[in-house]
Amino acid sequence: MIDEKDDVIVTKETEIEKEEEVEEETPKEEEEDIDLEKITPEVRRQREVEAKEEEEDIDDEDKKRISKIVQKEVGGKLVEIENKAEVQAFVASKPEFAKYQGVILKYMAHPDYANIPVHNIAAIVASKDMMKIGAAKEREAQQKVASTKSPGNSVRKLEGGAKDWHSASKEDFEAQKARVLGRQGY
Repeated sequence: MIDEKDDVIVTKETEIEKEEEVEEETPKEEEEDIDLEKITPEVRRQREVEAKEEEEDIDDEDKKRISKIVQKEVGGKLVEIENKAEVQAFVASKPEFAKYQGVILKYMAHPDYANIPVHNIAAIVASKDMMKIGAAKEREAQQKVASTKSPGNSVRKLEGGAKDWHSASKEDFEAQKARVLGRQGY
C-alpha cells in the first residue's frame, strides 16, 4: 500500500512539473509586434522612374522643356478626368459617400493628397459622420430583416379574456358572483 501511494504522489508531482514546463515553453498570448519593415503605404500612382531612351535627335534640355509644356497643357486635365472617374466608381460602389464627392475631388486635386487612394480620402472626409453612416446601415439591415421575417405561429387568445371587474356593470358583477358561489337562480 505504501508503494502505491508513493507512485501516485510521484505521478502527481511529475504531472505538475510537466504543466509548469509547458507554461514556461509557451508564453502567454501576447500581442504581436508590428513589423514596420513589411508595411508599405498604399498609393494611387507609383512614381515613374525616368527611362533612359537613346535618342540622339533631342537634347536633354529640349526634352525637359517639351515634357514640361505638355504636362502643363494636358497633364492637369488628364489627372482631373482620372480623379473624377475614380471618385465616380467609388461612389457607385458605396453610395453613402455621394454627398462627399466634391470634397473628395478637391482633396485629390491637392498635391499633398494626390497619391492617397480614394477610399482613404473618403474616410478622411467623412470621418465625423462615419458613426451616422454606420447607424443608418444598421437600421437599413434591421428593416430588411424585419420585412423578410416570417410571422410564425400566432398565440391563441382565450375566449372572453380577463374582464376588468372594477369597471363592470353591477348586473354583470352580480351574475358572476352567483356563478362562482353556485347560485343558479339569479
